[in-house]
Amino acid sequence: MPGGPGNPTYHSLERDHVYKSTTTIPEAKFNVFESLLKKAYTVTASAAQTVAKARNRSEPLIDSTGLNLSRRMQAESMDDVDLRQVQLSIPLTRSLARTDPTVEEVYVETDRGSILVAVAGNRGKPAILTYHDLGLNYISNFQAFFNFSDMRSLLENFSVYHVNAPGQEEGAQPLADDYIYPTMDELSNQLLFVLSYFGLHSVIGLGVGAGGNILARFALSHLWYCPHLVDGRRSYFEQCVNPINLALFIDAYIRRTDLNISRDLENRTCTQTLGMPVMNITGAFSPHVDDTVILNSRLDPTSSSWMKISDCGMVLEEQPSKLTEALRLFLQGLGYVLSQTLRVSVSGDSVRSSPWPIRITENPIDHAVHC
Repeated sequence: MPGGPGNPTYHSLERDHVYKSTTTIPEAKFNVFESLLKKAYTVTASAAQTVAKARNRSEPLIDSTGLNLSRRMQAESMDDVDLRQVQLSIPLTRSLARTDPTVEEVYVETDRGSILVAVAGNRGKPAILTYHDLGLNYISNFQAFFNFSDMRSLLENFSVYHVNAPGQEEGAQPLADDYIYPTMDELSNQLLFVLSYFGLHSVIGLGVGAGGNILARFALSHLWYCPHLVDGRRSYFEQCVNPINLALFIDAYIRRTDLNISRDLENRTCTQTLGMPVMNITGAFSPHVDDTVILNSRLDPTSSSWMKISDCGMVLEEQPSKLTEALRLFLQGLGYVLSQTLRVSVSGDSVRSSPWPIRITENPIDHAVHC
């Protein structure tokens, strides 16, 4: 570089003049670190001397915040132990497995062969009877939902009877070649044998898809209370569901007759419809929303309600908390006193609790649809 304004000569710069170390620690930092170590050692030694002196005094040792030092140390140690031992009061068992020791499987003889009924809960309490959809059974259709924490709390007040269609239970053997699969009406009539076997005089029905249709047929004939993941399911079907028996069940569903129920809106009378309270539920993304609307148009508006739950297609699997709350309200409407499940939210220093938000639309159309 130039030596100066009046001196045009050049000279080379040494390397240390251009490159400054960015990776080594300056000596001053070592001094600061050593200083901090000395201060920490001094504070520790001073505290040790203070503790030693305190042992010779009768009054407790109090630190600058007014807390007993030894008790603080014990409390911190206990906190660590307590945190390691924290466990869920209700395990999150959402898998599909036939290993629940609280469920008893019973084969009930009917006029169309035996069917599997899985029983859970105290049989002396009010009964909930479920019926599954096509391609499912009580495990694949209801186990995950009934093991949901909110639903478990609700079911402490009820007994549950899961009815399986003939040959649809897990691990079922192929039905006999000469076996004629029951029609939908005959499947509904099988429920009479179930109720008689367990000594049930009334039940609360919970059906999904084809199971809801079967329960509706049973209610029309016998006037009982009747409200109405793809990869995992595919693997379950391939391993646990007998395809021959399933095909027979699907064929019976395809050949189903119309329920033949309707209501007269002009005269405000129900000529032929379900006479008990009905809760008709569907998911917003379900391909069967229109079907549930048509069914709702045939029900008595004074004792039925239609609900479309948002952000789901399979209600039991995707929105179990909302369905549990809806079921709790429906059961309260039937006269059962149940404790309300609340959702707790923490905001700052305040804790608020509120029921799960549910959007309910009753009787969404104002005219009857006949088909």
